[in-house]
Amino acid sequence: MTQYSDLRNDDDLDEMSIALTSFHDDSVSANAGHSSTDGSTPESGKKETPVREFEIESPVDDLEFDELAVSTGKPLEKVFEGHKVVLETKDIGISSKLRVQFFTACLELFMLGLMDQTLGAVMEHVLADYSIDRIKVSYLFLVGTLGYMPASFLNHFLIYNYGLFRVYIAGMFFLDIGAFIYGLKSPYPCLIAASLINGFGSGLADCCANIFVGNLKHSNQLLGVMHACYGLGCLTSPISVIYLIGKGFPWAHFYFIIDTVGLINIVIVASTFRNETCWKFRYVSNLERKATGDDKAETTTWETFHNKYVLFYSLALFVYIGSELSVGIWLFNYVFNIKHMSEKYSSYITSGYWSFMTMGRFVLGFVTGKFFEGKEMHAIVLYCGLVAGFCTGFWALQSKVVIQTVCIFCMGFFVGPLFSTTIVIALTTLPMRYTTSGVSLIAGLGGSGAAVIPPIMGFIAEKFGGGDGEGLVYFPSLVLASFSTAALLWLSFYITHRSTIDSGKRLG
Repeated sequence: MTQYSDLRNDDDLDEMSIALTSFHDDSVSANAGHSSTDGSTPESGKKETPVREFEIESPVDDLEFDELAVSTGKPLEKVFEGHKVVLETKDIGISSKLRVQFFTACLELFMLGLMDQTLGAVMEHVLADYSIDRIKVSYLFLVGTLGYMPASFLNHFLIYNYGLFRVYIAGMFFLDIGAFIYGLKSPYPCLIAASLINGFGSGLADCCANIFVGNLKHSNQLLGVMHACYGLGCLTSPISVIYLIGKGFPWAHFYFIIDTVGLINIVIVASTFRNETCWKFRYVSNLERKATGDDKAETTTWETFHNKYVLFYSLALFVYIGSELSVGIWLFNYVFNIKHMSEKYSSYITSGYWSFMTMGRFVLGFVTGKFFEGKEMHAIVLYCGLVAGFCTGFWALQSKVVIQTVCIFCMGFFVGPLFSTTIVIALTTLPMRYTTSGVSLIAGLGGSGAAVIPPIMGFIAEKFGGGDGEGLVYFPSLVLASFSTAALLWLSFYITHRSTIDSGKRLG
């Protein structure tokens, strides 16, 4: 954390300029500004220090800036290129507004969890009502890529030109539209269109939430809690929808419940994110580059896409997210069709997997923040190794359902924090000018794994082992292969860049 207590003389004005605007780590009050050269308030008639670029233009009390921010948490207004920019605290502990904003991010991830897992939970009903096979159901996941991928490439451009507020709320609208089409039990081609819309909306909203929360203080812990809400949505969905179906509730109408969650979130986002404008984004980007001595121009999406570290993080996240969601979607069908357990108990096991993943995101997010602060790469290598170990048990002990269940639960626990930890690693190791556009692409390209790996499992389930879902007998092997690949990717990357990573320097 930047300390401001020593910035008391004229020699330190440039340092003050940087410190005052590094508000990703520290917040400043609306009354902050220049100190006089001797540390006291300037008296009438004294010549004041001339205003410098990016400096704050109002007087400051003789308080440390950290203390001032903690005691007030008030926003700081700045004019940038003729537009008002409102800088606000990044410490959730001193801002009720920030807590509400964080809640919207959690609610957005909860909604995504409901959306992603509901289709897997009602798959047997979809197969029967639409008279289609599992390959066509898999297309509903696959086509989401066609929406998610453009969103990941456009995010930086959209936020730069329209602001995080507009992009975030647009993403939520797209998600609501897609859920509404599903709720109408529309014809199959309309479901394809709804998946496309959902994919685009998910790409926009997910990226905005990750960028916003990833830049707050205590980001490890907060991202862990936020992504735990995704797991909460995933574990809530199977139990809820199966229970409601048992009571005669049409499976498609569950999507109207999801729609309601989205509408509530849109209202909250509209009232709390209005200050997240494109001008604020540009102003902050300029300050961050100035603070790190990076005088290069704003990076383009194409330039970011060609950065090898962005591509690696995207690949690692692609494998992880695709594997995580593949387990969540097909675990129910594996237990139901291969282990011949009832629909009720199959939903319990699936929800158990998401429960442990949710606990892992919450608990290990705090563990990472406390014991691996600045050493997140060590944490992710450890977590991936443990995941691969439990996957081995799930694959090797297929004759023992109870032990398999324990292995899949433990695997879910350590899978939990991998996404949020990857985002933190990207924010702290990528060159500064790549952080926003890089995280956008990493989340987008990585998230597309959710639309690629699950359909592969659907194809195997339908085309191998005699068809009609019998190919799910290979499910444990695919789980082992995919998560082991993720573990090897992270281990090899850490070994290759160990000296740079352990020294705390940025890559490149």
